[in-house]
Amino acid sequence: MGAPAVPFTVAAAAPTCTLTIFPNVLTAGQSAHLTWTISNASSGVFAGGRAVTAGGSDTVMPTVSRSYALSVVSDSGQHSTCTADVTVRAATPECQMTVNPAAIL
Repeated sequence: MGAPAVPFTVAAAAPTCTLTIFPNVLTAGQSAHLTWTISNASSGVFAGGRAVTAGGSDTVMPTVSRSYALSVVSDSGQHSTCTADVTVRAATPECQMTVNPAAIL
């Protein structure tokens, strides 16, 4: 007979994600590019409920400064969350002036 078997467990790798937004500072009315990757998890969910797969991107048009959050869960139930912040500045007001009559004597 050989040596008795020794039970052991292998810890599952923790899920990870990355989330980036570019540009991360913009003016109201402009869009930004949100990109994500997911490792050791089959899917993720953005705050608000949108499910996504292992990697992807989207164009967003935030109207106020905010943080985007992506949560991932591994098959073993481990959780991880990543975030990306964007600052939205108010648009610069434009002013046009017309003078009538065009010339003043």
